[in-house]
Amino acid sequence: MFYEVKKWYPSLKSREKSLPKIYLADHGFLENGGKAFENVVFLELLRHGKKVYYIVNGSYEVDFYIPPATYIQATWNLEEAQSRELRALEKVKGRKCIIVPYFTDEAVPFFDLDKCFKTLAPKK
Repeated sequence: MFYEVKKWYPSLKSREKSLPKIYLADHGFLENGGKAFENVVFLELLRHGKKVYYIVNGSYEVDFYIPPATYIQATWNLEEAQSRELRALEKVKGRKCIIVPYFTDEAVPFFDLDKCFKTLAPKK
């Protein structure tokens, strides 16, 4: 089983015509660590009932966009995040940007996704 994530466009018509990114229900089929980790983050977003899109801005891509203004980058390595991943988020300054790292040589703990989703939950 797989899931499709559409590219974000303000226009619903353009969004529906966009080429989707594909995520698997079972990430065990993925060999690439970074792709598998991005898939895990997607499944967590889905589990928490989030409707997500992706954004391409020039040559940079934001992995997940949750309207109206939350941007999430999943990264296997923070060194990559400090260059490619951060450049994509720089385009959306002033918005809620979250980097979810998995692996780094530095002493940076794994991002607590439950805290992330509590932050994203609608206020009652």
